[in-house]
Amino acid sequence: MSECSSSSNSRRRMCGCGVAALHLTSRTEMNPRKRFFRCHQQELLLSSRAIIVINKLKRENDNDALLKERLGNRVEKLFLMFLGFIIGFVVSFMF
Repeated sequence: MSECSSSSNSRRRMCGCGVAALHLTSRTEMNPRKRFFRCHQQELLLSSRAIIVINKLKRENDNDALLKERLGNRVEKLFLMFLGFIIGFVVSFMF
């Protein structure tokens, strides 16, 4: 029984600091669903100011994605309105 548990522990990736590494999945557009490893203690290695800046940039990135989606929806609505206007204009001359 102990042999099985030790063999399962030996398969885990270890960080250079000696702690088992986290196995994570990327959510970025450049690397969607790509698996990678990261140290549990990575955030401890960064200064508190760096963590604040990184979190702010993440929030801004999320806000930019939301604005981009909203803008795309508005452009689509404007296009459909314009297309409806043109069709109505053409049909009015036909009859």
